[in-house]
Formats: sequence, C-alpha cells, structure tokens
Amino acid sequence: MITKKQPHWYTLNMLPLYVEMCDNTLNITISDLTLLQDKLLKPHLLNNVVIQNIYNIYHAQKDDNWMYFEQCKKWRDENPNDDELRLIALIEKNAYQIDVINHQIVTLTKSIKCSEID
Repeated sequence: MITKKQPHWYTLNMLPLYVEMCDNTLNITISDLTLLQDKLLKPHLLNNVVIQNIYNIYHAQKDDNWMYFEQCKKWRDENPNDDELRLIALIEKNAYQIDVINHQIVTLTKSIKCSEID
C-alpha cells in the first residue's frame, strides 16, 4: 500500500507565498514540456538517462499535486475573505494545469522509452 506524504499545512498568511510557488511550478512545467517537445525533433539529444530522470521528476510531481488541492480546501474552511478566495481559486486553477501538463510529460517520456525499445 502506497502512503501519501504527510505535508505541513499552512495558515492563510502563507497564501501569497503559495501563489508564487504554484505559479513558478506551472511556468517551469510548461517550459519543460516545450523543451521536451522540441527535443523530440532532435532525438539524438535525448538518451535513456535523461528520459528516465524527466520521467521520475514529473511522475513524483504528479503524485504530489494533490497537496495543492488539499491545502486550498483547508484554507476555504478558514473562512477566507474575497481577496483570499480569489488567490485560492488561482492556485486551484494553476494546480489543475500543472496536473494536466505533468500527465503529458509522463505520457511523452513513456512513449519515448517505449519507442527506443522497438
């Protein structure tokens, strides 16, 4: 049985930092997907080690993405004001995008690994 990591939950005063962290993660994830797609046009730049490392990083990130949503749920239970609710919604939106892109990266790296075996 796989157990989830026990995260440290934050109070609403950490919301601005959490927004920045989520934004940065989303931007890096988008950039990495774009770079990976560009590298597919030049497959000689990719090797098994690089592909495996990318897979491992994004598979772990995909598994941990639930923490963004759970943190937002906890904040919503603290009766946030309108500005805080707007920031919570932004985190949820970005976390969803991170989830989608992580899935694309994991799927892409799996397909590259499979095609190298053929």
